[in-house]
Amino acid sequence: MKGSNSFYKVLVYIESDKYRDLDKAEILGYELINKAETEYAGAYINLIYTHVLQIENAIKENNEDLTNNIHKKILKLSRKIEKDKISDWNMEQKELYCSNIIYERQLLGNDIKEFIDQLNKNLNLNLNFEEYKKEKASVVTENISIDYENLKKYLWKYMSMNSKDKSRIHYELKSIENLQDADETLLLECIIKTCYSIEAYGPQLAVGRKISQKNNKQGEIENIEWKYYEDYITQLYREMFNLAFTDIYNLAINDQEQTGSTGKAVHNGSKKGCSEIDLTIKQGNIRVGILEALVLEGCKKEQIKDHICKAIGNNIQQCTVSVVLIYGTSNKQAQLWAKYKNYNNVEMTEILKQNGYIVEETTEFNKSPLYDEAIFRKIPLTENIIYQKIRNPNGIEQHLYHIYLDLSKDSVTKMRLIVND
Repeated sequence: MKGSNSFYKVLVYIESDKYRDLDKAEILGYELINKAETEYAGAYINLIYTHVLQIENAIKENNEDLTNNIHKKILKLSRKIEKDKISDWNMEQKELYCSNIIYERQLLGNDIKEFIDQLNKNLNLNLNFEEYKKEKASVVTENISIDYENLKKYLWKYMSMNSKDKSRIHYELKSIENLQDADETLLLECIIKTCYSIEAYGPQLAVGRKISQKNNKQGEIENIEWKYYEDYITQLYREMFNLAFTDIYNLAINDQEQTGSTGKAVHNGSKKGCSEIDLTIKQGNIRVGILEALVLEGCKKEQIKDHICKAIGNNIQQCTVSVVLIYGTSNKQAQLWAKYKNYNNVEMTEILKQNGYIVEETTEFNKSPLYDEAIFRKIPLTENIIYQKIRNPNGIEQHLYHIYLDLSKDSVTKMRLIVND
C-alpha cells in the first residue's frame, strides 16, 4: 500500500483479511483527525469503528484492562465529536456514528435503551431502539460498506449532480475537504494528469523522415530528420483526456474551434479576427477551459508571445481557466524553461500591462491558491507549471497556467520513424 491515501489505508487495515491490523488503523486514524484541515466525518467514524472492533476482540480475550482502556478512548473521542464536530454532519453520518457507539454499549452489556434516549436528546435525533435491538454488528459496518441494492440509485444520483457537487464529492471520498474551488481543482487535476501521460512518451512523439543529402566523398546519403508536430501531439492529448474523464466527469475536449480573436489583437492593437482555439474543454455545453499549445525548441519570444496572447484573447466566454501547453523539445530543458519563465514574468507582463491586462499574481504552481499537496504532490510535472492571476480590461479575473512538458528525456532510438514513399 505504499503511497496510498491514509483514509483508504485505514479501511484496508480494518477490513482486509490480508492486511488487517487494528493497531495501525488506530494510529493512522488519529493522524488523520489531528490534521488541522481534516473535517471529514468518515475519518472520525472509522476511528470509532476501529475502537469498537478492538473492544470486541478484547472482550473475546477476557482482557478487562484492555477493554476499559479502549472504552476510555471511545468516551474521549465521542466527547470531541459531539462537542465540536457532529453538528456539521448530515443525518446519515450522525446515525453511522451512533450505530458504532450503541454497539459498543451492547458489547459492554449496558442498557442501550436509556443510552439511545440520551443520544436522541443530546443530538436532536430520532433513533429507534427496536432497530438497534435487532441488529448488532451489521449496523456498525455500514459506515465502510456499500448498500449494493441501492448502488445503481446512488450512481445515477452522482452522475446527475452539477459539476460543483460532483467535484466536491470526488475529493471528499479521498478525505480532502474545504478546497477553495473543487470545480477548478478537478479540472486542473485532469489537465495535468493528461500532460503527465503525454510527457511520458518523450521523443517517441517525434516523427522521423528520411532525407537525402549530398556528400562529396560518398555521393548522396540518407539522414533522418526528426520533427515534433504540434497538431499530432495535441490530437493525442485530446483523445487521452476524453477517454479518461468524459464518462465520469462529463469533461470533454474539442479542438480547433473558431472563436475569440487573434493573439496579435491583444498585444499590438491590430484588427481582431476569427481565431482558432487549439483545445476547448467543455462540461456538457458549457466551456470551462481553453488550451493553447506550442512546440518550443528555443526561447523564441515572438512565438511565445503569440501563443500567450491567443490563450488570453480567445477566452471570450470568460471561463476562468486558460492553459498554455509548452511541448519542450530542447535537450537543455531546464535552461529553456528558465528562459521562458523569465520572459513571461518580465517582458510579457509589461506587454499585457500596456494593453490593459493586469497581472496580479505570478507564482510557481505549488504556491498557487488551488495547489493541494494531497492531490498534486505525486505528479512530478507540477514542478514545471506557472500560475498567473490576470484581470482583463473589463475587470474580469482569469487564471492562466503555463505547463511545460519535457519531450526530450528518452533516447532518440525510441522515436517513431515514418519513411517517405
